[in-house]
Amino acid sequence: MSSLRLPDGYFLIAVGKAAYAMTQGLLAAGSQPTGGIIIAPRKHNIFTSTTTFEEMIAAHPIPNNDSFRAGNSVLEKVRAKQTSDNFLVLISGGASALMSFPIDGISCETKRQVHESLISSGFQIGDINTVRRHISSIKGGAALREILHNDGNATTLALSDVPHDLPHDIGSGPFTADPTTFSDALAIASRIGNFPREALLFLEKGDAGVVRETLKPHDVPKGKSNFRVILGTTGASEKIAGIFRAEGAEAEISVFPHCTNPGQASDFFVETACKTHKPDIWIISVGEAEVSIKPGTHIGKGGRAATLLLETARKFHRQAIDFEICVLATDGSDGNSGLAGGFLSSEDMNSKTIGEIDAALKDFNSAGFLERIGRSFPGSPTGTNFGDAVIMRVRKP
Repeated sequence: MSSLRLPDGYFLIAVGKAAYAMTQGLLAAGSQPTGGIIIAPRKHNIFTSTTTFEEMIAAHPIPNNDSFRAGNSVLEKVRAKQTSDNFLVLISGGASALMSFPIDGISCETKRQVHESLISSGFQIGDINTVRRHISSIKGGAALREILHNDGNATTLALSDVPHDLPHDIGSGPFTADPTTFSDALAIASRIGNFPREALLFLEKGDAGVVRETLKPHDVPKGKSNFRVILGTTGASEKIAGIFRAEGAEAEISVFPHCTNPGQASDFFVETACKTHKPDIWIISVGEAEVSIKPGTHIGKGGRAATLLLETARKFHRQAIDFEICVLATDGSDGNSGLAGGFLSSEDMNSKTIGEIDAALKDFNSAGFLERIGRSFPGSPTGTNFGDAVIMRVRKP
């Protein structure tokens, strides 16, 4: 971060899985905020500073009371004129759940239920975040609106784990303008069977103009808000490809598919590997596919990375394609598994294995299967998050 120009006398808000690592980078560059809040899923004693930070541990992917306390604390700071005229925000994956607070008219319990229904819906992350922004007191530019009300300024630096690195989708955009509307949010929520009635009625009020819209681009005076993605999914893919190229291997980047679930993503990756790229060239792609789990479903040990890995390997095998693939959770934690993804190749596949993979996917036990056959990566928090890294190649016949 040494090349970045930062505001003078700023207050720091760092939120997300990479909150501590980003703060460490900031301090290592010689920058010292006047104060700050760090919100993360776990505490890290990784830096020393003359600044006193309020450190708050909250929940992900479903917000809990600690998430609501963290969101409320941020709102108190941005609303207080005496806090600062300048805010520096460091935001990364997981921020939507870690820093949360419902809008007036929505209870905390309903807010939790909304998150549960959204992450189990199988909808694209952009759709999910559109709904999140419209039932929040902090997302959809609401935090930035409070800063602007006091004639303050906000600079946001982001590590992106969302497709196309759209600012309003990173952490659901608490410090940036929102181009979507209540009408958009209502259209999405209406298609989710278990979406809470209280929240749906609120979105209907917003669509009718009874509730104020989220902050729009034309509401932000020029120069009062600056947003910069310092690394996103494409940049992360390039970094991984560079490691392979340095070892003399050919590697190419593939954009992660903008789809809803691992099944669709695996279709894309198999087709991409077979039709778009030459054999023996490593294909790198970073992003996330949402695993849809209906409320009340009994689940084993799994996660997005392990599920995508098994779906893709199964399809390669059924098409008699010689392959190697790994899917790695870049935050070091894949779902509830305590693992970080895994790897498979054609040598692992046979009729018995396929039957076990089918059962593992049905029981949401993909990581449990990988661990049992010795094809999993051990889990360890990395202090960052860009989604899941897919690394694969089709081998020459």
